[in-house]
Amino acid sequence: MSSTLLAAWCGTMAVISLTPGAGAVASMSSGATYGWMRGIWTAVGQQFALVFLLVIAAVGLSSLLHAVPFAFFIMQLAGAMYLAWIGIRLILQSFHEAQMGGPGRQAIPSTSLGMVRHGFLVNATNPKALLAMFVITPRFLNPQEPLVPQYAIMGLCMVAIDIVVMAGYTGVGASVLRSLTDSRWRRRVDRFFGSLFLLAAVIVARG
Repeated sequence: MSSTLLAAWCGTMAVISLTPGAGAVASMSSGATYGWMRGIWTAVGQQFALVFLLVIAAVGLSSLLHAVPFAFFIMQLAGAMYLAWIGIRLILQSFHEAQMGGPGRQAIPSTSLGMVRHGFLVNATNPKALLAMFVITPRFLNPQEPLVPQYAIMGLCMVAIDIVVMAGYTGVGASVLRSLTDSRWRRRVDRFFGSLFLLAAVIVARG
């Protein structure tokens, strides 16, 4: 793979990563709920999902998804249902009285491992991530060169780009957390992010 081709792919991935979607909503909501230092684990989980999808593409299973559109639809539907579930939980909990730890905290996992799992589930079924890994990335490969090294380089670059972007989105959410001292505003923020999750679920379901 030439440096020019790799640079073009990195630029494409950066644009895709920066475009707001389910991953950005998940990162911001985690930052707004737990702060940057803890919320960043959701972004880490998203990177595991991207690597997982890239491995699937590398071993050729992406062709199966293209050959069997129903399988792709099932992945989309599962992702939409998960996003909707998180959104509904955030909205419902926002109506509860603020307790120790703040309202809405149970909607998003509170442990590092739980947030990693949360981020993984969001991105593993995210149509934007699926499109990037299964449709766009193969077009930048040089078939005359070994594919494994190309995928490995792309994987490293992809994680480096996306973790920076998602860390930024987490920081945006964390800045909201620092500015909120009134529990009423916290509940409004939870409803806002819950609504964003529901909107993301609709977008994912529509494909």
